[in-house]
Amino acid sequence: MVKIVGVRFRNAGKVYYFDPKDYKIQVGDHVIVETARGIEYGTVTGKVQEVPEGKVVQPLKPVIRVANAEERKRSGNMSWK
Repeated sequence: MVKIVGVRFRNAGKVYYFDPKDYKIQVGDHVIVETARGIEYGTVTGKVQEVPEGKVVQPLKPVIRVANAEERKRSGNMSWK
């Protein structure tokens, strides 16, 4: 089993899955993650859950950190490079 958390980058965008590491993450939290496009700010869409390894594309990229107050203020900027 693998732990995952869903993250969305736009209000109506697709949900992508990341490794939550040991963070205490809840629905609605804002997180910083690394994507193919670089470092991005996203919103957690569901609770951390465990799924069979065969249900996710490995390796999962990790959540880098929960967003801080300064990052939440800049949330209109979709690029976090």
